[in-house]
Formats: sequence, C-alpha cells, structure tokens
Amino acid sequence: GHVPLLERLQEVAAFELQAGPATGSARFERAWPVPLVKVKLNGSVVLAAVDPGCPHVLVDPTAMRAARLERLGGERAVFWIGSHAAAGNALARSVEIAGFTFANVPMASTSLHRYSLDVNPMGRDIALVIGLPLLERAGVVMDFRRQRVELYRDGTPAVPAGRGQRVPFERWTENQIVAWGTIGGGRKLAMIV
Repeated sequence: GHVPLLERLQEVAAFELQAGPATGSARFERAWPVPLVKVKLNGSVVLAAVDPGCPHVLVDPTAMRAARLERLGGERAVFWIGSHAAAGNALARSVEIAGFTFANVPMASTSLHRYSLDVNPMGRDIALVIGLPLLERAGVVMDFRRQRVELYRDGTPAVPAGRGQRVPFERWTENQIVAWGTIGGGRKLAMIV
C-alpha cells in the first residue's frame, strides 16, 4: 500500500520547509485533552490536533476533498491510538502552521470523526492530526501556560518563556517520545509523553 506514495515522493522533496520567519507561534484553540490549532491545508483554514505521539500526518477524507489534496493509489494500515486503521495515501501541496509552510506533505487519509467527538465534542471536526513526521522538521515548543505552540527554524534557539524549562527526551521506536522522571521521589522511570 506504500508503493504509490513512495513513487510519488521520488518526484518531490517531502516535508520541504519553505522560506519564511525564523520563529512562529500559533494560539491553541483548545489545550485539553490535546492541543488544537488552526492551520492552512492547501490554503484552506482547518482545525488540527498537535500529537507528537502520532507516527503519521493524518487527514480526514472530507477535509482531503475540500482542500483538494492529491489522492494517491494504495491503502495501508496506520497504527494510532492503540489500534490499526485503514488509510489511503494523499499528498498536500502545503501545510502552514504558525507561519511556517511545509510543502509536499505525505498524509494518511482516514476518518477522524470519532476522534473529533472524543477530543472536541462541542466544536467542529478535526481535519488534520499533525504527528511527529511533520513536527520533527522544526524546533517545537508546546507552551501550555501561554496556550501556544511555537516553531523554530534550525539554528534558532528555543527559549522557554517565563518560568518554563527545557525537558530532555529520547525517541524510542517510530513515535514514542520518552522523558525520564520520578513519582513521589522514587526511582527514575521512563515516561511516554
């Protein structure tokens, strides 16, 4: 199911970060249970969840059609939220978040309606889940105190605002971000973020 996507990606530079500002910031539309931000998908403003634990960039089929994403052949299984789901292949010309524009973003097309009901029950449907493959292309700060996601280009240092602090982490497997800490002063534990 990956073959049509991989063949298309041979022709373009995937996740290409376009020229623009050194830093960018977007306000959370909602912070809990997952940060939601407005992004532009091929120029259309949509609601997106920022999920560093997601090993893909996911798009809802309705949003895929509305934003006129390039639909590619094949279907694959994506592992997300503890189970496998069938997903089609798609390619977005551009995804803009916090003033940063990424070109040629490969996506997995699967229904996000149930997820939308779980994380934004009284609001509009989530069109996009921004996972680790997109987030790792820039420096990212999730500032829950100020309710913002901040992006930084390579070479631009990310400085925590106010009393914020940096938390070192490790990347395990495809999509697990792990920080080390203790609970109640006990022994050191690996904690999945």
